[in-house]
Amino acid sequence: MKLLFVILLILCISCSKESQNLTIYSASSLIKPITEITAIFEKEKGIKIDLFFSSSANLAQKINKSSSADIFFSANYKWVNFLKKKKHLFSENSFLKNSLTLVAKKDLKIESGLNNIFSIEKYIENCLVIGNPKYVPAGKYAEEFLINTNQLNKIPKQKVVYTQDAISVLNNLKIGKCDIGITYKTDALLLDDFKTIIDIPQNTHEEIIYTIVLTKDNKNSQELFNFFNSKISKDIFTKYKFIVKG
Repeated sequence: MKLLFVILLILCISCSKESQNLTIYSASSLIKPITEITAIFEKEKGIKIDLFFSSSANLAQKINKSSSADIFFSANYKWVNFLKKKKHLFSENSFLKNSLTLVAKKDLKIESGLNNIFSIEKYIENCLVIGNPKYVPAGKYAEEFLINTNQLNKIPKQKVVYTQDAISVLNNLKIGKCDIGITYKTDALLLDDFKTIIDIPQNTHEEIIYTIVLTKDNKNSQELFNFFNSKISKDIFTKYKFIVKG
């Protein structure tokens, strides 16, 4: 009987520790700041945080199926609305902004600061890479830019490569599959062998705003949500060149 009590006590302690774990689902373009912020939170609070990065669409759909995240960062408000309608949202805050940039390999003969942004197709030697606009907000914004500047219909379909998330755009460029791509400005800073050709005008696509969503209503989740909205976290986002609203 005494042995049974000890076993049950150990199981209860183990369950208690597991219940303290928190899970964050985030748009892949936020990998660096979120990893740094959560490391600080873990050290201060002694609570382990599991991080999962993918496209906003995939993560929102996963949350709807399994309620498996405490916090969700979406790169497009469409997926916040999706969770709101499905009753998976307790709090939200849209406080981060980003922008798009056109990048190319440094050895390509394209001058930075290209004035004529309406002729991208003539600079594509291999292919243009963007996120899949159906699932990836970065791809959605890129497609809007291409449509609104009357360029998408000029680029041969076989010369456009679509990726599963924003980070995959970078990976595609790094391995040399495509020589030119449209990505977030913050992601472009991670590319050593590429140059920024142009900063894409904000008025050519929907405003790029990230929203943090509290998807579980408990003390630890709320505390983490508040921490992401703190000055410490906002300073880290700023360090990685995100624009912090307010």
